[in-house]
Amino acid sequence: MKKMIGGIAFGLIAALALFFVVTVLTAEGQERVRGAAKRGVEARDMGRAERLVTLELEHMDYRPAPEALPQGAEVSVLRGDPRTGPYTLYLYMPENYQIPAHWHSDTETANVVTGVVHFGPAEGALTPYHEGAFLVVPARHPHRARCLSKGGCIISLSRGSAFDINYLNPADDPRRQLAPPAR
Repeated sequence: MKKMIGGIAFGLIAALALFFVVTVLTAEGQERVRGAAKRGVEARDMGRAERLVTLELEHMDYRPAPEALPQGAEVSVLRGDPRTGPYTLYLYMPENYQIPAHWHSDTETANVVTGVVHFGPAEGALTPYHEGAFLVVPARHPHRARCLSKGGCIISLSRGSAFDINYLNPADDPRRQLAPPAR
């Protein structure tokens, strides 16, 4: 019993020490990134894993999503560059927003940050995923997503390669709607 209590106490002390070290060591870096966010510097400009980078949700710099996504979404690039990869970004989807059935050429990981994201296969029922949910979407796996949450949804998306999206139904591709008619 004494060994078990001693082990628990040691674990608590180690956890508190780790928390203190992380807090102290990152305070300067956190302040620098917050200052950069206030000045409009994107997180990806802060370097690639050469140092710790932290951003608070309220300091994210959102911009309109690429034309490949339905209008209304916004993105905040946290790390890397979606044009070349690897990257991590936050995707904001307003209430009632949906991304039709599509697939990507590389595996994608997603975390639900805020709201409830309804996710599922190209056909069939969507499953609601709440804040904190983690999903791994294999390459070329047809899927779709929808946000019904009041106030919208934010998901974190990460990939090891450049962003691409391939719609199962070409008529769903917003880029086709932007293209001038053929003569």
